[in-house]
Amino acid sequence: MDKHNSRRTFISGAGSLVTAGVIGSTIAAGRKSTSGNEEGADIRGVSAEGNEDGLPIQASGKTIRKYRPNDDGFEVTEKFIAQGLSQRYGTNVVNFDPVQLPASRVPEEYRDPERPFTVSYPESAVIGTDEQHLQSESTIKSARSGGSTKTDSVSSSTVSTQTVTYDGPLYQYKSGSAAENENVSKRTAPINLNWTYDVGKSVSQIKSYMKDRGWTSCCAFYSQTRYVLDGDSSRVQDTNIYKEIDKTEQRHIRLYDVGASDSLNTEIVGQIHRDPYDHNQIGDKPWDFNFSRDVAKADWDGWGYNTSYHTESETEWEWDTHDGRIAVISDAE
Repeated sequence: MDKHNSRRTFISGAGSLVTAGVIGSTIAAGRKSTSGNEEGADIRGVSAEGNEDGLPIQASGKTIRKYRPNDDGFEVTEKFIAQGLSQRYGTNVVNFDPVQLPASRVPEEYRDPERPFTVSYPESAVIGTDEQHLQSESTIKSARSGGSTKTDSVSSSTVSTQTVTYDGPLYQYKSGSAAENENVSKRTAPINLNWTYDVGKSVSQIKSYMKDRGWTSCCAFYSQTRYVLDGDSSRVQDTNIYKEIDKTEQRHIRLYDVGASDSLNTEIVGQIHRDPYDHNQIGDKPWDFNFSRDVAKADWDGWGYNTSYHTESETEWEWDTHDGRIAVISDAE
C-alpha cells in the first residue's frame, strides 16, 4: 500500500509523545462480544481465527497492562494475547507502543507510595494488517444494498430523507506489532462524524471555528495517536478538538482530512467520544460515542448548518454506545 502517512513513520514518532487513552475491555468500554456469530461475519468484515480469507481476525483473549512509576508518572505497556492469532501472525501476542499516564490519573492506592501494578481483563478484539482492515471495510460497504447509505436529514428548518454514497473510513485503528515486528493494528472506535465538501472548511478551519464557539485546542488529558485507512493509504489524525465536561472528563474529536469528489461525499471525518478521568487505562466507563456525536451535531445545527445521519454504516454491532449512525454536517442551502 502507498502510505503517504505510513504507520512506520508515526510509530517511530509516537514514542516521544506523552500520551494516554485506549479502548478498554469488552465490558469496561462497552464493547459487545460477537464471537461465534458466523452469519454476520461477512457483513462485519472479520474472519474466524486462523482463517486465510484476507480479512482481520476477531479474536477472544485478554489484555494485560503493566504500570511502572517513572519521573513523569507511570509508563503503561500493553499487550493483547489470544490463542487464535498464531496461525495468521506467528504469535499469540500483539504488543502496543508504551504510553505515559500522569500520576494524577492513577488511583491513590498506587501512588502512596508509587509502585508498579498490573491490570488484566478478557477482551474480544479485531486484529489485522492495514491490507486486511482495508479489505474488511470494503466488504462491509459492499454488503449495503446498492452500495449506498440512507441519510436522514434533520435540521432546524427541514426534515427529509435522501440516499447518498458514503465511501469514507469506517473505523479508527491503533498500531501494534506481532511476530518479527510485523505491523498489525487493533480496531478501536467507529468513525461517527462527517463534514461534507460544501462546508468549505479545512481541518484547521473547523478547529478554529469550533474553538471560537466554546471548544478548545488544548486537552485536559493527553491523547494517543490513531489513524484511519484512506484509500490505499493510512492517515494519522490531523488534529484534535476538545470540550471540557468538568475537571475530570472531556469530549474529544480526532479529525482526519480524507478529501472529497463532490458535495455529497466525504471531505473530513471525525471520531468523537467522551474521555473519562483516566482514559479507561484503569477505569471502566463507556466512551459514549452516540451522545458525544450528538453533542457535536447539535452545536453545528445551532450554528446554522444542515445536519443529518448516515444511517446504514453497518458498524453498530461492535459497541454498546454506538448505533451505527454517522453525523453529517453540510452547508445550509
